[in-house]
Amino acid sequence: MQKVPYHKAISSLMYTTIGTRPDITYAVTTLSQYLQNPGRAHWEQAKQVIRYLKGTRDFELKFGPSGGVEGFSDANWANDTDDRHSICGYVFTLNEGTISWSSKKQSVVALSSTEAEYIGIMHTAKEAIWVHHLLSKLYSPLVLKYPIMLYCDNKSAIELVKNATFHSRTKHITIRYHYTLGAEGVLPGRHIESFLRVFKQFTHTLPRGQMVGKFSIYSPL
Repeated sequence: MQKVPYHKAISSLMYTTIGTRPDITYAVTTLSQYLQNPGRAHWEQAKQVIRYLKGTRDFELKFGPSGGVEGFSDANWANDTDDRHSICGYVFTLNEGTISWSSKKQSVVALSSTEAEYIGIMHTAKEAIWVHHLLSKLYSPLVLKYPIMLYCDNKSAIELVKNATFHSRTKHITIRYHYTLGAEGVLPGRHIESFLRVFKQFTHTLPRGQMVGKFSIYSPL
């Protein structure tokens, strides 16, 4: 594998992901974890992502006439069998068009799916504040009067965000992850059913050919 240009391939895919292809974010995030010592299986998966991009080179990010700004948060709990760290992802849409997205491994091991989702909401809230202020500079300061609604499919995590009371089951969570409780310009805590999620592709591998939400984005893996 020493002569295989795995590092260059992943670097190119990461550049594409950051720019215009949110649909391969989870796949690239997963493959980038093996840059130091990739195996044959990782190289084959990287080539599969490239083939997917070639076959979907006509895909575009489209915006609708209205819809406002919305944020969606998700996390897969301990799906990584190597270290059991969860993957959290978020996506923000403006008039139903994707404007910001991320998929990254959490730095701590979550003890429950609620904790994994709660940590994911914290990362989403930080991005929401940045998006909020960016739009206020691009459009009008009046944008700051309208908070960004965040959606999540975990009711327990939503209740934890809304309730600032610490109890025995959550007191172990580091203070930094309670950032969402006082975040200005953010309205966390609205539940959305799993089958309606447009952000599932940022934390899970989807079946081949499965469409995701209203954005018509396919997963390469």
